[in-house]
Order: sequence, then structure tokens, then C-alpha cells
Amino acid sequence: PPSDIVNFQLQLNEEVEVKLDIYSMTGQLLQSFTPQNSLYQNYRADLSEYPAGMYMARIIIGTEVVTTKIVLKK
Repeated sequence: PPSDIVNFQLQLNEEVEVKLDIYSMTGQLLQSFTPQNSLYQNYRADLSEYPAGMYMARIIIGTEVVTTKIVLKK
């Protein structure tokens, strides 16, 4: 069954600050997580209050930015 929960698990080679933000496809910030600074990081994004559709997760790892799509099915 579809899930409204998206889990992000990161295992890093060095301790750097990591920040995770979830955006709508129009660029609206929906969720922002407190930056963490450790080798192993877990984030749990609850998207149950948002409609089915495409979303973007932006993960900032030190100075590197990684963006990935999230497809939410209901």
C-alpha cells in the first residue's frame, strides 16, 4: 500500500552539517528539518497532509546540494 511517510537515511564519511527541505513542484517550502551534524542521519518526512503528486527533497550535505524527486501516491 502507498505510504505518506518518506524516510531518508544517510551514512557519511565525515561529520558535516546536513539539512533537508521538502518542496512542492512550484517551489513552496513544505517542511524543513533541523540541521544535523553526525555520520549517521535519519529523517522521517510525513507527507500525509499533502495531495498525491510530485515533490522535491533538497539535501544539503556540507557544501554539496542533492535534489531528488518524491512521487506521492494516494
